[in-house]
Amino acid sequence: MSSAIRGPMLPVLLAGVLSACSGLPPLWGDDTPRVITVQQIAGTSDCGMAADKASLLVFAEAEGLLRWAESNGRPHLAKNRVAGKRHAVVAMDAEAGGLAVAREAVKRGDYLMLRVSRLSGDPEARGASACAVVVLPEELSGRARIDARDPEGALLTSWPPAAE
Repeated sequence: MSSAIRGPMLPVLLAGVLSACSGLPPLWGDDTPRVITVQQIAGTSDCGMAADKASLLVFAEAEGLLRWAESNGRPHLAKNRVAGKRHAVVAMDAEAGGLAVAREAVKRGDYLMLRVSRLSGDPEARGASACAVVVLPEELSGRARIDARDPEGALLTSWPPAAE
């Protein structure tokens, strides 16, 4: 092929390749924010662990959640676990009377944002932290980033935890 033909043909070939790919999903994943439903399956004002700040634990399997709950003396937290699904435990400081995770979460690619509200507690109560257990959506990969935010949008905690 001569260079005279190759020069004018390059833009035509490139346009053909790009238009053929336009109907395919993006190779880097769908980055469109979507509202999805998450299910809180348990919660308590005493999670069996001391915490002075918010934390987020993620379990790749339901049995991991059960082992964690039993080791903290709170097997009832894993009673309604869903086999084959990942679960998360959101915990807060001892002053929270309990936690409520909003049913609507925002998923954007491999990122999930949970909204967590602190339920009022007894200001005199001291002890272990309050927590809520949530079933995570199937669409998240094992590399997902999960943020727990308060109702105003302030970051409470993230998974995986930030390196210190």
